[in-house]
Amino acid sequence: MTRDIPKKLRWFLARIVLLWIMALAVLAVIGAFRGATRARELFNSFPMQIFWLVFTLLLTVGMLVFARLRQKVGLLLIHAGCVLVLVGGMWGSDLGHQLQKQFWGIDKVPQGYMVVLEGKKADKIMSGDFRKELAQLPFSLRLHDFRLEYYHEQGKLLVYRQDKSGSQIDMIGKIPARPGEVLQLDQGLPSLKVLRQFHNFRITTENGSRTITDDAQAGENPALELELTWPDGNLQKSYVFERFPKFNQVGPLHFRYILMPKDYFSDLEVEVAGAPRTVRKMVEVNHPLHYGGYYFYQSDYDHQGGTYTVLSVTSDTGLGIVFGGYFLLCLGTFWHFWFSGIFKPRLQRINSD
Repeated sequence: MTRDIPKKLRWFLARIVLLWIMALAVLAVIGAFRGATRARELFNSFPMQIFWLVFTLLLTVGMLVFARLRQKVGLLLIHAGCVLVLVGGMWGSDLGHQLQKQFWGIDKVPQGYMVVLEGKKADKIMSGDFRKELAQLPFSLRLHDFRLEYYHEQGKLLVYRQDKSGSQIDMIGKIPARPGEVLQLDQGLPSLKVLRQFHNFRITTENGSRTITDDAQAGENPALELELTWPDGNLQKSYVFERFPKFNQVGPLHFRYILMPKDYFSDLEVEVAGAPRTVRKMVEVNHPLHYGGYYFYQSDYDHQGGTYTVLSVTSDTGLGIVFGGYFLLCLGTFWHFWFSGIFKPRLQRINSD
């Protein structure tokens, strides 16, 4: 079959494939600088769908035209894996979802977002700006609990002062949020000292007396205990909260306690009407919940009170084909560079015998 194809045609086909790969590399660099949202729009655009289709056809024709690809198991697996990755990507693209809905009645949303309040449930997939409802799921997600983990050792305390008119706030100082740190402010303002750092601030009342503790149980309510020494010698204790900045005010001073989140968790449960059994999972970054043809990723959260979670919803359409392609790619690579060197000498000895 290969001999019937002119050598110049094979040479031309090889150069076209190389040109397509170079174009893909350039597009990948462009997409990296455009950001995730705009890159997704670029690679899902109609011209790019044509690009992916032509690329798939070129690789498929190459496997048929070049005998060496069919004779070398590793190379054949690598090229077949690339074809599967492209086919799976096109099947799971926005255009692929539209075609599935039009011809097969499969109505799924390629990508969207969900907001679930703590203790509540939600079943609607929204657009990225949360203004448009994209779909209503046949099941609900209930958020039993949401919690954050912080890098407490990297916290910062920022101090602001409001001017006499009460309209303008300027930052006048900052210090690490560690016990023992001291900040001396301008004349007329107090000096600050960090007394304690709380991971999980709690107030308990017993027999009329109030006790402030750092609760060791699961949970995060970061806070600082400050000692303010005013110019007249008066001492004043105050508490600054990471989640509740509206309480962080003493006279003309405003405080902000800033921590970098280390991880955040959503305890989610799938609820289906009439179904006695449910699915429950603790979702965190890179550990999504998979159910009903969708992956639910931890995307964002309520930065003020931690009362809701934001989930990124992604259709699993085409992912099985893509994963199969990656498997063939890895298998072909190992076969071509390692396995063939192990088995080829043995096969040669067997043939010689």
